[in-house]
Amino acid sequence: MNPDFDIQFMYYPYLICLFIIGYLIPLFSRATIVFGVKIPSDQLANPEIVQLKENYKRYYLMIMIPFVILLSLQFIVTVII
Repeated sequence: MNPDFDIQFMYYPYLICLFIIGYLIPLFSRATIVFGVKIPSDQLANPEIVQLKENYKRYYLMIMIPFVILLSLQFIVTVII
């Protein structure tokens, strides 16, 4: 067995947890705080703010899903070799 296997096996679950937490972070903040900026409550339904939140989720997934897939492939190759 490759010694790198043990190291990758240990940090892979943590990366998956960070991936999930990063996606859910906007849900844990207050409704009036959007990406660290306090927004008046009457502006929360503003289409620009809603679009920013949707774009965050979309781009986060577009970046993280290929990253996780490539990491999985590296993990599989390490196990095989």
